[in-house]
Amino acid sequence: MESKPPILDPQSPKRKPGKRAAIWKFWIGCGVLICLVVTAYIVYFANPQIERVNAGPMEMRYLKTVLGNFELDNGRYPTTAEGLDALLSCPPGLTATWRGPYLERTDEVDKWGHPYHYSFPSPTDPTHYDLHSLGPDGIDGTADDIYKDWD
Repeated sequence: MESKPPILDPQSPKRKPGKRAAIWKFWIGCGVLICLVVTAYIVYFANPQIERVNAGPMEMRYLKTVLGNFELDNGRYPTTAEGLDALLSCPPGLTATWRGPYLERTDEVDKWGHPYHYSFPSPTDPTHYDLHSLGPDGIDGTADDIYKDWD
C-alpha cells in the first residue's frame, strides 16, 4: 500500500486550509463578479441604441391601437392630409362620430426625435395605413427604418 505524503493528502490531520487559499478564492470571486458587471454595463447601458430600437415597435403598437380606435369610431382611418393630428383634434366632417382626443400628447416622435411617417391609404395596400419610423439616421428608405408589421 502506497502512502501519500501527508502534506498532499486532504484528509490528513496535519493539513489545514490556510488563510492564503481563502483570500485567493475571495479575490478570484471578486474578479469574476467585476467582469460580469462590466459586461452587463457594456451590453445594456453603454449602448442606448438597443433601447431605442426596441422601443420603436412598442410605440408604434400603441399608435396602431389608437388608430384602430379612431377607425372604430369614425368608420375610416385618418387621411394622409389629416395625419396623426386627427387623433388630437377633430377633422372637418367628423364632429358627429369623433370621440377624441385619442392621444394624450402632441409630440408623437420616435426615440430619435423624428416624427412618425403616416399615410392612408398605404402605397402597398389601399385598405391599410402605412406607419413607420425613420430610425436613427432620420433618412426615409434606408435599412434602419422601422415599419409597423401587420400581425
